Amino acid sequence: MRTSLKEVRLLIKTLNEATGNPVDPWVRTEKKFEAQIGNYHIDAAYGGFSLYQMSDKGGGCRDVSTRGTKKELATFIRAMLKGIDAIKKV
Repeated sequence: MRTSLKEVRLLIKTLNEATGNPVDPWVRTEKKFEAQIGNYHIDAAYGGFSLYQMSDKGGGCRDVSTRGTKKELATFIRAMLKGIDAIKKV
C-alpha cells in the first residue's frame, strides 16, 4: 500500500501537536514572514523526503531524519510518536 504525501503531512501535524510545537513553519506578520522555531516539516529533494525542524528565527533547519521514501518517513514519524506516547505514560 502506498503512503501519500497527505498522510505524511497529517503525521507531521500530529507530531507538532504532540510536542507542543507550532503547526505551521512560517507565519505572516504585518511586514514579513517569521519562522516558527521548533516546527517539524517535510523536506523533499531529489525524489526523497526527510523531516526537518526549524531551529532559528532566520529559518535555519536541522535534519531530523535520513532522506528516504514517503513510506520510510511515515514509519520514522510513527516511531517518534510512539516514543513520545511512551514517555508521557511514565
